[in-house]
Amino acid sequence: MDSMLIRELQSYAEENYKIRVRVCRLWRGKRIHPERNDGLHCVLVDERGDAIHGIVSEANYSSVSGKLKQGEVYLISDFYVRDSQEDYKVVDNSIQAHFNGKTKFKLLHNSFPQIPQHRFYLLEYNQLQDRIDKTDLLTDLFGCVKSIMPIEEVNTRDGPESKCEITLQNLRREQIRVTLWGNSARKVDIETIESLPPPVLMVITSLKVRQYKEMPAPSNTSHTSIFINPEIPQAEPYKIEFSKATDTIKKLPPPCKQLTAAEVEKQDKTTVHQLNRLNPQKYKNQLVYCEAFISRFSTHDGWWYEACPQCYKQLTVKKNSDLRVCLDHSMQIPLPCYRMHATIEDPNSEATIKLKGKPAEQLFGITCRELIDRYPYAPQETLPQEILQTTGQIHIFQIQISEANDFIVKGVFPSTKNQPSASTPAHPLYDRKRSVDKGRRQLFATNPDKKPRREGSTESATSSTDTRNKEKRD
Repeated sequence: MDSMLIRELQSYAEENYKIRVRVCRLWRGKRIHPERNDGLHCVLVDERGDAIHGIVSEANYSSVSGKLKQGEVYLISDFYVRDSQEDYKVVDNSIQAHFNGKTKFKLLHNSFPQIPQHRFYLLEYNQLQDRIDKTDLLTDLFGCVKSIMPIEEVNTRDGPESKCEITLQNLRREQIRVTLWGNSARKVDIETIESLPPPVLMVITSLKVRQYKEMPAPSNTSHTSIFINPEIPQAEPYKIEFSKATDTIKKLPPPCKQLTAAEVEKQDKTTVHQLNRLNPQKYKNQLVYCEAFISRFSTHDGWWYEACPQCYKQLTVKKNSDLRVCLDHSMQIPLPCYRMHATIEDPNSEATIKLKGKPAEQLFGITCRELIDRYPYAPQETLPQEILQTTGQIHIFQIQISEANDFIVKGVFPSTKNQPSASTPAHPLYDRKRSVDKGRRQLFATNPDKKPRREGSTESATSSTDTRNKEKRD
């Protein structure tokens, strides 16, 4: 029997198929919960460029693993064809090939017609939005490596795990950040990649796409493989576009180690008085920890800004239009991000800190986008209740001191001393009030000690507030 094309295979057929294919991808399968090996997996491609996912079960792994080598061409027979699962397919095919100890793999040399070296299902970056939370077919991405974040150990709900972030750029100089976890992160040879002459091109396969801060956020699955400088047709224009001397891989500084709450408690802590006396030249490369409570917020510069979703720099308004522009990434859809000043106190002193981004999200327990969506008419000079209710609570602030002597918060951790301070207002800042009209929410906290302009019932004052809020909404 002559060999057949992949497109001619049928699931559960009684026929004993033979296929002439190249092993263009080969990897050890993994299961996560509980973590264990899951056989051997491969992507096979034929002379027409069609691909099929080949699977060896864990029970048959030892009898098959030494018979296959990535990149080689084989004549394969005595295998079974079955339907693919509906989710997490690595190739666009409704069937899979299953191999066991009886499957025959005949290595072929100088085989003709020629078979492609690779088969990827590459997506343009602007197509990723449509792939968010869709897992029927996993995503392959290609681009020029612009930066790599060194591998770090982070705390997840399943315990400590390795993490690595790689930023790719396409021909339009658009960027996408890919997050790799676990074994996929540990397999990234950063030193080798950084030593290669530019441009360094990369394909990252079998990614799932989630949404983070209004942007597609691709990350690895147990099927993810990485190919550096693959010989594919798409690579040629990239070699021309990214041949400039400036197109080298950016070496990002190692991320700060993410501490657990118990580790933070053991850190040496400064008082607010000591914080004010620290020399920024001496401490500019160090993080200090200060245990204090927030006594008040300042809204002189607002409490949020419109950021570029890629670099988080503030967007500017394009002249004679309402469009928002980033100097580095052109026109963008604004992403609301926290940025505010707060005063922290302990029994002896006070200091002003800068809160923005993730640390602010840690403190308030809600993203800025979610808060803006909740209160679409939020004025910059008035703070929502979700922010105000954190006053009086003791936290451990992880602080970096800038050369301008600004105290920039890099992390916020709970304190075992978190009891309301003596200066915490006696009125219930933590209680959410509701207006008489049950269909509306009170957008922002008011000062309960302040008397209305005209003497009258509480109901009248509330009604007046509702009327003003309605006028703003209309």
